[in-house]
Amino acid sequence: MKATKLVVRNEKIVKAFECYKEKIKEYNKKVSGMGYYLKPVHIVTKKVGEEIRIYRYFGKYWWKIEYLGLKGNKPVIKWIYIGKNKPIESLPDPPINPLEGFSFYTLKGDKDHIYVSERTYTKFQNKIEKILLGEKICSD
Repeated sequence: MKATKLVVRNEKIVKAFECYKEKIKEYNKKVSGMGYYLKPVHIVTKKVGEEIRIYRYFGKYWWKIEYLGLKGNKPVIKWIYIGKNKPIESLPDPPINPLEGFSFYTLKGDKDHIYVSERTYTKFQNKIEKILLGEKICSD
């Protein structure tokens, strides 16, 4: 799949996503007593030829946290991936991820560019333009 190279520092995406990240932290505090955790970004590192690509996928990734006891005075937990759908109906609905479905990759050592598929670029063009301007993209 052909990718479009954009001049975007990763920090701009992080900044644009900050307000949503805060909402997720609050949400995870609410549901932590039920043993679940919602992760808004999934990161995968892959070697392609000589390049090391770091892929970021924005969405809803549900995890179950299993408490295994203590090791010394530190709690030991196990993370179990549940899926992309809310695991139980009694959980409150999570905040809407403004970048759900967005994905890109960066090359290790290059903090000035992101690579986005043409299809993703077309779908998220308005939000990408806001990110380039340094604007936040969260909906309230």
